[in-house]
Amino acid sequence: MPTCTNEIQLDLPPMIIAGSGRSGTTWVLDVLARTFRLRPIFEPLHPGAIKGAKAYAWKHVAPGGDLAGMDAFFREIFTGDISSCWTDLRFHPAELIPPPDFFRRTESAKLMLHRWINAFDHYRTYAPLRARSRIIVKFIRANLLLGWLAQHFDARVLLLVRHPGAVVESKLRLGGFSWDPGRLLDVYRQDETIHHLRGGVYRDLLSRELTSAQALALHWCIENQLPIAEAKQNGYLLVHYEDLVERGGPVWDRIAQFFDLSSGGWDQDLLSRPSQQASATWRDNELAIDSHQSWRHRIQTKDLEDIQSILTETDETLYSAYEPLPRTATAT
Repeated sequence: MPTCTNEIQLDLPPMIIAGSGRSGTTWVLDVLARTFRLRPIFEPLHPGAIKGAKAYAWKHVAPGGDLAGMDAFFREIFTGDISSCWTDLRFHPAELIPPPDFFRRTESAKLMLHRWINAFDHYRTYAPLRARSRIIVKFIRANLLLGWLAQHFDARVLLLVRHPGAVVESKLRLGGFSWDPGRLLDVYRQDETIHHLRGGVYRDLLSRELTSAQALALHWCIENQLPIAEAKQNGYLLVHYEDLVERGGPVWDRIAQFFDLSSGGWDQDLLSRPSQQASATWRDNELAIDSHQSWRHRIQTKDLEDIQSILTETDETLYSAYEPLPRTATAT
């Protein structure tokens, strides 16, 4: 495995891409890393893959607050000292080690072969990037820590926000442990700090029994509403996924300018295709990014109604479940 360089540029502010899961953060990470030869650090707050991440994932810490060990944990990330299969190669080693009864199922051998081939492809693609000197970090569990990170490390934060309907539809469709509505929302239900955010607007909703779509919509609101409101005062670059897709080049140029990266021509094929984390059907579509509104044709009417009910109760004004674009002329 390639060794990491010791010439990490500590004199430069950390570069952060943050957003909810299924919001396009991996796509933006890959475009910037490839275009500007950056070393990507992938989701270092994954509590199941990174030791110590559980203490900070999905937590809210104000700019003047703190949690024990936070400085050391994030400093290890921003200096590039963190190294794992997940952050460097984007797969969990546990996936390659089946449980004892795994091969009792007829399809198990095929599934395991697929996992090993996928892990090899990831190693071949991402391992060489560890030798690059400048780091860019992608988070999907840090939205409520962004103010602290921006102040404590003078970090430059790109906050990527995608339509709540698109995010909810994607998670409902993919399902599985990672996007289980109850599990995701339980993290916030058990955190009393979250109950007091934005004047307690989430408190009653967190105590109710919600549908899957409502739970995922509430999860989106908790993760995005406060960071969006604080973006200007905390110095984040707020980018709406829809604006990035609709306007393209000018938004990418502004992202490069924000991070002080020399804009030297964008790979148009790279800009037009989603990340490896996207579904195979979408990834192989010639108009993959242009079809960003297709979620509206897949989502059930009842789920759409449930999403809007949560947006209404949480006083969401930027997005409506029934409108495809955010209610702003220029999202960036």
